[in-house]
Amino acid sequence: MVPVGVLIMLAIIYTGFVIPIPYMEPWLAWFRYINPVAYAFESLMANEFHDRTFPCTQFIPGGPSYANLTNDYKSCVATALEMGAHHLHGDGYLETVFRYSHVHLWR
Repeated sequence: MVPVGVLIMLAIIYTGFVIPIPYMEPWLAWFRYINPVAYAFESLMANEFHDRTFPCTQFIPGGPSYANLTNDYKSCVATALEMGAHHLHGDGYLETVFRYSHVHLWR
């Protein structure tokens, strides 16, 4: 029972959600390639975020003293955005943060 418990724990941790792919240890990242849960999770994420756009809700600089600035002079604090962008594209977010791609949906 102990080896099965360890394998289930690895299957859950190395799906790419608990530890994103860029942060996985290289000596154990190979487990993701034989993990069916990782392929299912990538497919779910790619299906959910494909062709979606999320508006930015928090900008830098922020606060009451910067209220008169237009959005052209502010940046969004979200990950995977280019400078000056005010909408987050789901495909770009998945590619940058998780290294998932919509072309892998067929798996």
